[in-house]
Amino acid sequence: MAQTYLLRTLLPCAAFYYQVKLPVASAGSEFPSRTSWVSKGRVTEATMVCVRNRKAKESTSQRRATHPATHSRYNPSLQNSENSIVNMGAEANGSCLCGAVNIHVAGDPLEVRLCYCTDCRKVSGGTNSVNWCVQSGQVSIQTAAGVSLSSVAVKADSGACMTGFFCPKCGTTLYRQSTAFRGLLFVKAGVFDDHVLDARRPQVEAYVVHRPVWMCALAGADQKHEG
Repeated sequence: MAQTYLLRTLLPCAAFYYQVKLPVASAGSEFPSRTSWVSKGRVTEATMVCVRNRKAKESTSQRRATHPATHSRYNPSLQNSENSIVNMGAEANGSCLCGAVNIHVAGDPLEVRLCYCTDCRKVSGGTNSVNWCVQSGQVSIQTAAGVSLSSVAVKADSGACMTGFFCPKCGTTLYRQSTAFRGLLFVKAGVFDDHVLDARRPQVEAYVVHRPVWMCALAGADQKHEG
């Protein structure tokens, strides 16, 4: 019994030791490939994946701790601004790039959608845009003194008129509104802090016909050819 207990206790430790203490090739020798190293039973593929995932999480945590300003420009002082619009004690906080505009969303979004349509790509300046579909009553906006949201209306791929609302100082688009969906707003997910994004994964990928060939489908998300 004692031997069995020791084996069960020490073997995982030994496996972990080998996975982080990979062999160092001496001069003139050939460094063993990952396949041959794994095939000898010293490290399992599952263990290596766990280590990579753990290192990725640690790297993300270190980045956020080292650069807190890169993912949060929410300004609590704007809550009492004269330009405050219906403060609902929202659960998700975000802001524009310069911090002159705060946005709050009360409750969960109706849907989180990753969209590749031409309109979303142009607005975001990237290959896609992640949008939160919410009811207009869920959203509250606060702006700094003397600042009011600017807007621009364009015809989207769907044929509907889309009006984007953005900060006049830095140009960040906070949300958009479509004539095809009365009472709904499409909030740009990029305005929110990291921990908010971590908790709300896109459920739908739309206009995948426009998705670049070098990008993969998001696992678990419904794939829609168009809207």
